[in-house]
Amino acid sequence: MSRNALIAIGLAVIAVLIGAVSFLMQSRAMPEAVAAPNYATAEAWSHRPATPTKAVWDGGWDVDVFLISPSSAMVAATPAKAASLRARAVADAAGMAGDLGGVGQVYAPMYRDEARETDVQTALIHYLNSDSRGRAFVIALDAPLPQATFAAIDADPLIKQRFGGFFVLVPRAADLSVGDALSDFDGAATPKLCADAAMEEQECVRAVVVQKRSGRLTIDAEETGLNAWRASFLASLESEADQLAMPLGEAEFIAPSDIRSPGDTDEARGKAPPN
Repeated sequence: MSRNALIAIGLAVIAVLIGAVSFLMQSRAMPEAVAAPNYATAEAWSHRPATPTKAVWDGGWDVDVFLISPSSAMVAATPAKAASLRARAVADAAGMAGDLGGVGQVYAPMYRDEARETDVQTALIHYLNSDSRGRAFVIALDAPLPQATFAAIDADPLIKQRFGGFFVLVPRAADLSVGDALSDFDGAATPKLCADAAMEEQECVRAVVVQKRSGRLTIDAEETGLNAWRASFLASLESEADQLAMPLGEAEFIAPSDIRSPGDTDEARGKAPPN
């Protein structure tokens, strides 16, 4: 065998070894810690409306769904795995947003799995301060959360008025009944927020059955009666809740008229009349 052939074989072996080592290093990459989400950025949400929703003072009452999706939990993972998990979270949230289109616009925050309560509370405050603009809303979730998570609702009577309660995401499974799933909420702090909700005469904690179809979570809003619920909730808001007025910062400035009583002329005031 010629010297050149031996060199070529040696180089090929080295290339194969380098490739194998590189593959092993990538496959054994250490999981990276998850940073706290910045909810002012799009990356911190698995779903939110593409365009801003209308404020209550522009379009009247409407409803948003604040969705705490189980798929939106972030865990320590390699960059490749984290990207895969986020892609699944976005796909699931987008699918559920489509399913819930007859109920309202969906805002679904990403959150750290080990800091779920803290992150959900921060995301909810951001939504109420920056996105809600006086609209009514419900919270969809799969497990109870402490009362402190929803302190922003509890602290403001006007927010409580337009809070429609909780949609509990219940998996469709033969060994889990809706009653069993809702029993987790019995005695939990979460339903206490419902006492002053606009729809006191209706269930504040409602079961919403979810199931996996084609690899993603789906909701049948018609089957679970959510579209009918929306109509009833909006009617209740119209008769019982107070709409927020437009903030002064969003109002167009209009110069005040110079309104005077009879006889109050420029001459009487000792001023020269306008030209």
